[in-house]
Amino acid sequence: MRTKMITSIAILYAATLFFAGGVWSQESASPAPPTATAAPALSSTITATPAAAPSSPASARKQEERTSYLVVKAGPWSLKSDNLTNENTGSYGEIAIGGKFNPFLGMEFGVGYLSAEGTYRASRADVRTNPVLLSLRVGVPIVIIEPYFLLGGGAYFTTIDIGSSSTSTVKAGYHAGLGVDVNLGPLLVGAEARYFETTGKTFDADINLHGYILAAKAGIRF
Repeated sequence: MRTKMITSIAILYAATLFFAGGVWSQESASPAPPTATAAPALSSTITATPAAAPSSPASARKQEERTSYLVVKAGPWSLKSDNLTNENTGSYGEIAIGGKFNPFLGMEFGVGYLSAEGTYRASRADVRTNPVLLSLRVGVPIVIIEPYFLLGGGAYFTTIDIGSSSTSTVKAGYHAGLGVDVNLGPLLVGAEARYFETTGKTFDADINLHGYILAAKAGIRF
């Protein structure tokens, strides 16, 4: 009896070990649950977008149109008078400033100096006059060249020395002329031909003045 009990216990123990060993081997054989692996870090490359080149300000700004000018004129003056003889060719100079109302029409103000000699009743006559002039100017600009027509009037402050006597007077006068300008950026050069005449006769000497002026000119535009 006692021997049977011991045998039964041994069999039960062996079965328990066998069963336990089978379970353990199954657990060992079963794959381990997947371990969460960190996703490889995405190397984000930041590409700097090149800044757009600034656009040029309104087609690089056009050169400002110059509508005003200051010029100096100089040249010969052919003196003529109803009561003078042997008139010579004298000298002429003027400083003028002008401006445009539009591309074709403008105004000019000038102050000049003219001097010449002649003969009055067998005596030498020295003529000097300072005209103060206002002119209307009509021009036709063609690229850098501008031919124009000039028409105006003003006051002629005149002194005439005849022998030992001297006479001064102020007379109104008018003038008309043609010219051409060459515009070189801020600079201006050109030429002008003009005819002028005073409207009255100088008292005492009874002399009226008229003549032709041919002048070169140069100045600035602004």
